[in-house]
Amino acid sequence: MKNGTIYLKALIHISLSSLGFLYLQCPAQVHKDEIIKTIFIKRDEIVTKFSNKTIFIRGEKVIYKDSSFSSNYITFNLKSNQLFLDNSDLVDITVDLSQVEKRANELFSFMQKLGVKAISSEEKALGIDIQLYLPDNRKVLFVREPDKVKNSKWKDYISGLTKLNANWYYTQ
Repeated sequence: MKNGTIYLKALIHISLSSLGFLYLQCPAQVHKDEIIKTIFIKRDEIVTKFSNKTIFIRGEKVIYKDSSFSSNYITFNLKSNQLFLDNSDLVDITVDLSQVEKRANELFSFMQKLGVKAISSEEKALGIDIQLYLPDNRKVLFVREPDKVKNSKWKDYISGLTKLNANWYYTQ
């Protein structure tokens, strides 16, 4: 019985050591899955904050659009993870720009905490409410009403994605 116990302890030790080794071998996968998990946990907040908004980075510029008040994009200069309004492209905007800048900074900061590099609601008319672009070129999609997506290309695309729940999907 004593030899059996020693053998079992050695087997458990080897198994646990192997699991630890495997865990250390795939931190990128763990990190990638953590981003998806965080997005899914914060999904209600994401929908509330980013419905009708598009934010993406182009070098030292951040392009922002809030369809609730304008059909135009607003450009911000990015310096030290802070957005500063670029007045060179402002046309036909009749809102308090300091409030727009403040809101854009809040959203940009939230995106960074999520680990997202861009967010778009540009395909909302086609049924894709929000697309989140991840640093590893994967995407997470929020589709409020999947049955109402009529574009065959989008339907095929969504059907090939991994489903988190009835409204959330991601690319592998």
